[in-house]
Amino acid sequence: MTRSAAQDAAQRLELRVPLHLDNRNTGRGHTWHKPAKARKEIEAILRVLPHHPVMTPCRIHLTRVLGPRQGLFDADSLLRGTAKELIDAIVAVGIIPDDGPKHVHAVTADQDTSQRETGPATIVIIETIKGAA
Repeated sequence: MTRSAAQDAAQRLELRVPLHLDNRNTGRGHTWHKPAKARKEIEAILRVLPHHPVMTPCRIHLTRVLGPRQGLFDADSLLRGTAKELIDAIVAVGIIPDDGPKHVHAVTADQDTSQRETGPATIVIIETIKGAA
C-alpha cells in the first residue's frame, strides 16, 4: 500500500454482507467460470455497502450467520467455497491491496446460530495487525 493510501486507510472494518457463505461441498471442478461469476456478484454487493481501505498487514475474520433451517458446517469447511470469492472481492473493491501473505497474515471463521432471523449473512471483520512488518 502506498504511503498516501496507508495514511487514508483505517485500522478496522466490519461489514455485514447479505451473503450465504457456501462451502461448495460438491467441489470446485476444473473451471474458473463459476468462481469468477460468484466473485463478480459478491463484488457488486460490496460496492454498495459503506466501506473504506484497511491498512495491511491485516487479519480477516468471517462469521457465517445462519438463516432459518440452515445447518452448521464442519469447522474445516468454513473457509471453502464462497469464502475465497468473498476475499477476492474485498481486494477487487480496494479494501485491501492483495490477499497474499504480505498483506493478509490470517483468515479465520466461525458460525453464529443466534441471529437466524436476520440470516443468512456473513460478517466480515478486517483488522490491521499492529507492529507487524
